[in-house]
Amino acid sequence: NSNRPMDWDWIKAFPQSLKDEFKSMKITVNWQKAWPAVFIAFLAGLPLLLIAGLIHWRLGWLKAYQQKLASAVGSLRNDSQLNTPKAILIDLIRALPVCLIILAVGLILLTMQLNISELLWSFSKKLAIFWLVFGLCWKVLEKNGVAVRHFGMPEQQTSHWRRQIVRISLALLPIHFWSVVAELSPLHLMDDVLGQAMIFFNLLLIAFLVWPMCRESWRDKESHTMRLVTITVLSIIPIALMV
Repeated sequence: NSNRPMDWDWIKAFPQSLKDEFKSMKITVNWQKAWPAVFIAFLAGLPLLLIAGLIHWRLGWLKAYQQKLASAVGSLRNDSQLNTPKAILIDLIRALPVCLIILAVGLILLTMQLNISELLWSFSKKLAIFWLVFGLCWKVLEKNGVAVRHFGMPEQQTSHWRRQIVRISLALLPIHFWSVVAELSPLHLMDDVLGQAMIFFNLLLIAFLVWPMCRESWRDKESHTMRLVTITVLSIIPIALMV
């Protein structure tokens, strides 16, 4: 976030400051270096794309094996303590192709010598980890997925949590991007009114999305103390960051 306070003077100057910021945005390409680097960039990203393609090719087998593990839950003969970790590992592998594609694109852009190549590469690394976490949660909570078959969660509840994950993950994306900008060019944030406004409204949106989750947890009489403390802290953090 910018060091400038968002007071009345900041609000009055926002339209002109935003216009000036857009004018200063430039993406330059050194074509003399970029064209020879295209082939190298493709070779750099090719291994990641091949692994992603291999996983995608075997998705049918992975899903079938996961269903086999789910059908063994509760069976005296076939059930095992390793069945659930195996099923979660399969969901993790299923989330990998998108992560690998993101890394491949970032690596290709890094090799192409754009003036923002380093920024895009750093963002792609964060985005890949971000997708791995949220993609795993999304797949665990899918219909007839691990949450339903292994943990006995109601399908209506898993569907609700899936929608919440999508909303919160989309709200977090701009914050991830500007955190990369802050790491690579902290002085840029001094005049970054666009980033400051985006982060403020995204924090407000996250607080709005997390609050119902906090309320539901406090209403649930079976909620554990640690869960209540965690969800309460998570609901307070966005508001604290805005202040």
